[in-house]
Amino acid sequence: MPSTAQKPSNSKPGDSKTNRQNSHDIWRLIETKYNNASSSSTDNSELTASESKKQEVIETNILFVGSASSGKSSLLHKVLLRQSASAPVEPSIALEYTYGRKEDGYKLFIAHFWELAGGTSLASLTNEIINAQNIHTYALVLCLDLTNPQALLTDLFPLIHHIEKHANAAYDLMRAHNSKLPQKIMDRATKRFGHSHPDLDKVHFVAGIPLIIVANKYDKFQQMYSPQHLKVMAQTLRYLAHMHAATLIQMDLSNDAQHDNAQLQQHKAFRQIMNNIMFAGPLTNDLRAPHTDTTLGPVRVLAGTDSLKSIGPPSVRVSSQQHSSSGSASVLDSVLKNHPYIQQEYLQMFASVFNIAKSNVNSASNPLAPTQLNLSAYPEPQVDAMRTQKDEELQMLKTELRRTEQQARQKSKAHKNAT
Repeated sequence: MPSTAQKPSNSKPGDSKTNRQNSHDIWRLIETKYNNASSSSTDNSELTASESKKQEVIETNILFVGSASSGKSSLLHKVLLRQSASAPVEPSIALEYTYGRKEDGYKLFIAHFWELAGGTSLASLTNEIINAQNIHTYALVLCLDLTNPQALLTDLFPLIHHIEKHANAAYDLMRAHNSKLPQKIMDRATKRFGHSHPDLDKVHFVAGIPLIIVANKYDKFQQMYSPQHLKVMAQTLRYLAHMHAATLIQMDLSNDAQHDNAQLQQHKAFRQIMNNIMFAGPLTNDLRAPHTDTTLGPVRVLAGTDSLKSIGPPSVRVSSQQHSSSGSASVLDSVLKNHPYIQQEYLQMFASVFNIAKSNVNSASNPLAPTQLNLSAYPEPQVDAMRTQKDEELQMLKTELRRTEQQARQKSKAHKNAT
């Protein structure tokens, strides 16, 4: 049997052992790297979880109120949430809710949108959502219908008065527990308006809540009235917005407005204003500059950028005799009673120019009184049953809110006594 020749080996004694040792070291190195990678992955997962727990959640509540059919739903859905312009917007019912959110690094912004229907008739529903725990997160968007000038008296003033009264009641409750938050809210409002503003001691902050007055249906209003009417409306709105430390913007939300450059700029400005409130977004220099010339288009003035000097005295003088004979005296008296910081000359001018008399101001004596409808003559079993159910649910919610508030007061009182 022939032998097989073997190639001489150049290996030295101990080489086999060395190779085995090197092989062992390589696998150990791979194992070590794998373990380190797994450990690093675990550490990163734990770090990510830890970071997510530390994510700051910033919540804002935006309450849309105002005249019936003044464009609140369109303003919210078409302008702010940017739904399709051609998509129909259903009228709101009672108090409706939706929300938006935005993440920015370690911050999560959540904006809660509340829309109150029915003008002033359902204003009491706002009492159920604004409380001592969340009032510091609120901003108010008050919508008016420019084609219905009397709404300035019947809706704007009563809604402001109602919300401010409820907010002040919440502040009183907080102060009773030695809370510093009410003062911080007012300090924040003062800072927003401007510490050095010459009118700081004259304006009235609506419980420190940011207020945006949106005067809708500008294009129709422009077609219905003369340039003089536009000027008086703009001056009155500027004065009232300034005296309430509010932002004012005139807009049009019709489909035609989607192709009008001036209105598109107003829509963009409104979104920027709201982004600043909800997500701490920046305000451009163009937005900060007041647009007050009615001959150039709709008015837009940010809170704190107007002044009584710039607004000027009433452009139309109304004598006492004219005011008394107009029939609006008692209406204005009821407004001024709850808002003594307002100069009556501006309201007299407004009522005179737009011919607002007592006879055509509905429910001016008690605009927040709910509308009572007698539907007994039109029975609908399913509808009636659903209404009864909703009334019961609303009553249960009110009872639960009162119970929670009472328990919080008792707990706070017990804690105070213990300390």
